[in-house]
Amino acid sequence: MSFVRRLAPLVALGLIALFPTATTAAGRDASPTLAFAKSGRYTELVRGSGWPASARITFSLAQSTKIFGLELRDTRSGTFEVGVSHLDLCAGELYAARDFKGDRSTLSGPRLGCPVPPNPRTPNLTVVEGSNLTITVTHVDLPPPSREVIIKLADAVYVWEQGTGRPVYLPSAPSAYLELIGKGTTPPRACPQRECDAGFFWEWVGMRQGTTAISLNPSCYPQCQIASFAIPVRITARK
Repeated sequence: MSFVRRLAPLVALGLIALFPTATTAAGRDASPTLAFAKSGRYTELVRGSGWPASARITFSLAQSTKIFGLELRDTRSGTFEVGVSHLDLCAGELYAARDFKGDRSTLSGPRLGCPVPPNPRTPNLTVVEGSNLTITVTHVDLPPPSREVIIKLADAVYVWEQGTGRPVYLPSAPSAYLELIGKGTTPPRACPQRECDAGFFWEWVGMRQGTTAISLNPSCYPQCQIASFAIPVRITARK
């Protein structure tokens, strides 16, 4: 009997090793995920779970050629919720969340067979659980300046190009350093600033300290001879 009593704890430990229990977000062993949640107020409600506790997280919604995003801080239990209203489901949707330690998760919406409207509504993102963060955004109007753009970690750089139809340049950036959370067009507005004209914009959040660059290649390449540019970006520590 004594042998059986001594063996029982060893068997239990062996079972735990073979079949590990589910871990919590606070322990950082759970994989970060996105999932749809029930909501009677929003068109869609996206819930994140398994993220680092009280962490900064970028959240974005991609629809067709546009991207809408924000930066938030999740709860102490590693969860957050974002409600989406004014959402045109015919345009499709892809949600993405990313923290500053390399965790990333995506979630696709239902694939409906309805035609995409020519001018879909602009979605509105609301942080329901967690907190919405205000970040500093550095604006760069094209053609790009020769100077280096310096931003802090978790802040953003906003590139704007005047025009209609299609942009002259197609900006891109290394995802290891910069996360695209905004992309679209700006309508003409009655104000004196240059960005009040009709144009195109792209907004990236700095995700990693270091030096990188935003590449600007002509959209007409290789049929045209417009030169390419690069905007040097240095991402510094956040105090």
